[in-house]
Amino acid sequence: MHTISKSSLVKLLTGLVFLSLAACTPQPAPPPTPTTAAALPPTSTQVAATVAPSATVVPTSTPESTATQPPSPTAEISATETQGAPGSTPQPSPTSSPSSASTQRVVFDKAQLISKANIENQLMDPGHSFTMSWTWKNVANTTWTTDYAFILYGGDPLGSKTRIAFPGKVNPGETLELSVDMKVPDDAHSGSYHSFWALVNQNGDLFNIVGLTIQVK
Repeated sequence: MHTISKSSLVKLLTGLVFLSLAACTPQPAPPPTPTTAAALPPTSTQVAATVAPSATVVPTSTPESTATQPPSPTAEISATETQGAPGSTPQPSPTSSPSSASTQRVVFDKAQLISKANIENQLMDPGHSFTMSWTWKNVANTTWTTDYAFILYGGDPLGSKTRIAFPGKVNPGETLELSVDMKVPDDAHSGSYHSFWALVNQNGDLFNIVGLTIQVK
């Protein structure tokens, strides 16, 4: 049997005591790990900036208004305005206003132009006199009376009257010839002259319009 010496036993006991003391001694805490800025939680200012970004202002423009230009007035046809325009046929412009009630009444009168004197676009000298005539047929169920008239509607009167009354009664289906004595103005200039005439009933309602154009040398 192997015998342990006294000195060896003392060393063994001393080592065990030392190990026991080392196990009971608390170990120092490890140093703290440095924290970077990226790992830090966001501050209230950063959160506000993230949650509530600045609003984008969208510019708005006010459309430029476009003014409505009024229509150009239609100039009244006259001998001065139509001179030097041979062959042109302007639209008539009334020299007298018919009854305002004519736009509110139904006009039953109707006339058909059967024939007219062959004077249209004839070449005439200043001061020349002539007679222009039109033949009309009553194609309505109304009877024309002496209260009906043939009036100057626009243009140049060419030295004539501006109103010619019907000479008598015209029943439906009958015809009537209306003649107007005219004269080229003595001081007329070379060019075209236009005269427009209209049939009107006893109320002043127009129911037909005709025109005449002559050429002056």
